[in-house]
Amino acid sequence: MRCPLCDSGEITSAHAVDVGGTRLTWDRCKDCNLVFQNPRLAESAISALYGSQNYFGRECSGISAAYADYVRYDPIRIKQGRRRMRRIVDVAGVHGGRLLDVGSASGFFGVAAREAGFDVTCIEPDADLASYGSREYGLTFLVNILENCSLGCERYDVVTVWGTNSVLLHPLRSFEQLVASLKPDGVLAMNTQDFDHWIRRIFRV
Repeated sequence: MRCPLCDSGEITSAHAVDVGGTRLTWDRCKDCNLVFQNPRLAESAISALYGSQNYFGRECSGISAAYADYVRYDPIRIKQGRRRMRRIVDVAGVHGGRLLDVGSASGFFGVAAREAGFDVTCIEPDADLASYGSREYGLTFLVNILENCSLGCERYDVVTVWGTNSVLLHPLRSFEQLVASLKPDGVLAMNTQDFDHWIRRIFRV
């Protein structure tokens, strides 16, 4: 696969991890330094990951779950979300409006964004966790992967993508979809993994 950002063919292996008997690998583009999953997960694989393996540990805590009990730590995540929301307001000067949160999990960031005065829409493919966020927090969820959602054009004041870019089906086209959904003066806020961070010497996954 060529680099999904700059289309370079100069790529090298960067990271690998075994999950449930499947080896997931990430490559680095030598030209633009992007680290990307290669090969990327297919839509069917994403559905299987969230659906059959109890990814968020909501039903039970088993070896197939990535988290023992995801929502148990929502209070901590909501506090972090408040800090992120304050940062967005301070840097971008945006106060209220429509906010789209991609890969929302239980909706913890949506809680913080709503507190800050935003009308929040969450996108989350895990139906069980989306149901939890809708029931417990009263948030609006689109239960699907991003690429299957109709976002509209120039609709949102803020779009947030917290650690979710790794499961986008087509990174460049997916971000084009998100940018198109932003108003002309809208804000895209995100974070992503730092594969070169020293913490990976301790935690290998």
